[in-house]
Amino acid sequence: MDRHKFFRHNTEKLPIDLIIEVLSRLPAKSVAICRCVSKHCDSLLASQVFKESFLTSSLSRPLLLFKFDRMWQFFSTPKRQNFCDNLNVVATKYHMGSYRNFDIRSFQSVHGFIYMRCLSKVDEPSQVICNPCTRQQITLPRLETRNLGSQSFFAYDPIQKQFKVLCTMYDRKYKVLTLGTGELLWREIECSFPHHPESGRNGIRIKGVLYYIAYTSCGDSQIVCFDVSSEKFSFINIEMDRYVLELINYKDEKLGVLVCYSNCGFHAEVWVLDDTNEVKWSKHMFVMPMDGVKSMWTTERGDIVWVSSRWTHPSYISYCSMGSKRVRRVEIKGVEDTVSMRQDRCEFHTSTNHVENLMFLYKKPGLIHGTISN
Repeated sequence: MDRHKFFRHNTEKLPIDLIIEVLSRLPAKSVAICRCVSKHCDSLLASQVFKESFLTSSLSRPLLLFKFDRMWQFFSTPKRQNFCDNLNVVATKYHMGSYRNFDIRSFQSVHGFIYMRCLSKVDEPSQVICNPCTRQQITLPRLETRNLGSQSFFAYDPIQKQFKVLCTMYDRKYKVLTLGTGELLWREIECSFPHHPESGRNGIRIKGVLYYIAYTSCGDSQIVCFDVSSEKFSFINIEMDRYVLELINYKDEKLGVLVCYSNCGFHAEVWVLDDTNEVKWSKHMFVMPMDGVKSMWTTERGDIVWVSSRWTHPSYISYCSMGSKRVRRVEIKGVEDTVSMRQDRCEFHTSTNHVENLMFLYKKPGLIHGTISN
């Protein structure tokens, strides 16, 4: 009996719930192979029930994702709590070449969907959302910004289960686009405290709230809190003698802020927001890496992990025990044979909580659809 007949013979005897539970633990590429076994398997694995189960399973095993400029090449590795001497990453090619030679100015991953702000030499910036697993790609409608520029944030509403893009424009207008509801339309929303997001920052998302650093019209620095469901803004003031270097999702449940007393110093503190109502912080000393920080997160134990801001050969992930304050570096393997370097460095983007997702944002004529890429 060949493997297809064996698989079909055994799966027809098993409860559907058990089959879904087992197969939802596979990587997306393996699911694509299983869909070729039979029409029965294809129908089951293409169902909304299975896709939701697969996403739930994927959320429990997040990935570190690396994306290099000017090429549709992604590298990923499991997001670990403990590290060995080497960290092996796997490169996967996704053939979505319409934005291949664009510069990426923003890169944000939410529940497996990737938002990118792409810039060419001749056109206005394009806002693109894609799913590497399904190869779906959507270009968002352009906004009239009167040549003043804008900045966008990608987020997920866990209550309505909707993806949203928040666009903050420098003429003090704020707009939201909700995906999956039909025609793509921007809606203007109110904000009683005009602000400008700090350029180049993507913000972080914790329990349905988007946090990002911004400046008021008076030049004061604040942390903006945007409730994705209600689309309401609130703010957390930052003491003026501090310089905010990075926002952190502390243990996947609290807002963390990496601050220093000077933008050129290496001694810093990690502030953890323990009480959002009273705005009470706990503070932990931290020694800043001399080569800068690209992305930072924490383990379940509270150890701090980061990727250096410059990608070189070799390149490293570093992590610091908040107890001993000992810093350890782990070399990243698997990139050097694929990525061509320019002067021993290249531009790259990271996501610290990427997951595989088999869902489409929505189906509509004219959108790009596809199966899981090999």
